[in-house]
Amino acid sequence: MRWPATGPGVPGEIVRYSVYLEYTDDLKDSVPTYIQTEADGSNGFRLGTTLLNPDHADRLQRRLPGIQ
Repeated sequence: MRWPATGPGVPGEIVRYSVYLEYTDDLKDSVPTYIQTEADGSNGFRLGTTLLNPDHADRLQRRLPGIQ
């Protein structure tokens, strides 16, 4: 696979990428419930999604009484 050339005079885009984590509580060992991503480019590129974190459900099960 060939990557396009980059540098001055070559069309391209600067993309700023952010990740946000949403927690259901303030416990120090909490695992995020959702993971939200956003990407915005200087030439109109835009991408965003919210993902359910499967590790959150697993962690809740381990917190039930008697389970470590």
